[in-house]
Amino acid sequence: MTTMFTHSPRPMSRRTAAAACVAAALLASGCATGPQGGGAGSTPAGSEADRRAAAPAALMAEQQWLQQWFSGTPVAIAQERSGALRVDVPDAFAFDAGQAAIKPALAAVLDRVAESMRRRDLLVLTVAPPAGGEAGLGRRRVESMTRHLTGRGVNAGRIAPAAADGPVVGLRLRVNPAAGA
Repeated sequence: MTTMFTHSPRPMSRRTAAAACVAAALLASGCATGPQGGGAGSTPAGSEADRRAAAPAALMAEQQWLQQWFSGTPVAIAQERSGALRVDVPDAFAFDAGQAAIKPALAAVLDRVAESMRRRDLLVLTVAPPAGGEAGLGRRRVESMTRHLTGRGVNAGRIAPAAADGPVVGLRLRVNPAAGA
């Protein structure tokens, strides 16, 4: 018979310890296999307070999932001090100069972000166009990204525009501060 936990001669790294904590939190909250019961938008068993308490671990799990998808690409994924999950796509991979049509690389990122939002109904998203160009172009780019996300099943009420954020498309996933209030 083997045991699940064995003594390791080396100390556990911070990253391994964090991953273990996330896995334990996900298993405890019932989120390890995605939404339970009624499908997208359904409310998992447990109180709203329980869901909100599990949200940071769920956001960390989404960060790891997205990093696996975009490893080796120019897409940057990191957690901000505020707790938000930052997903940045360089402008060169997002839009052609002066255009609002989404390039395939940005579409792939938006598809994965939409999937994360369908799985985690407490998450909201802010969308920032790349800096530069006229204000109208930035607005059209945000509208184009919003249409893409809503076409993938994300409720438009969970998407908000943000100011341009440098030479990247800036996507910020965070726990909805109004949820459960």
